[in-house]
Amino acid sequence: MQVYLSEHIAPSAYARLARHFEIVDNFDHPEQLAAMIIRRAAVPRSVIECAAWGYEQVNTLPELFR
Repeated sequence: MQVYLSEHIAPSAYARLARHFEIVDNFDHPEQLAAMIIRRAAVPRSVIECAAWGYEQVNTLPELFR
């Protein structure tokens, strides 16, 4: 499964995430993503539209791994 990162995250968090998912930094095929990690105050419109595909917000990595 793929996870999209909108920007860099701490190396320890990246390593933990990479053990479970393929990390991608492009948004070419959002329908193939298992999750998106967005750390910006301003979220791009294309990301907001993903809610229509059934994505839900989680606030911590433990929530994501559930």
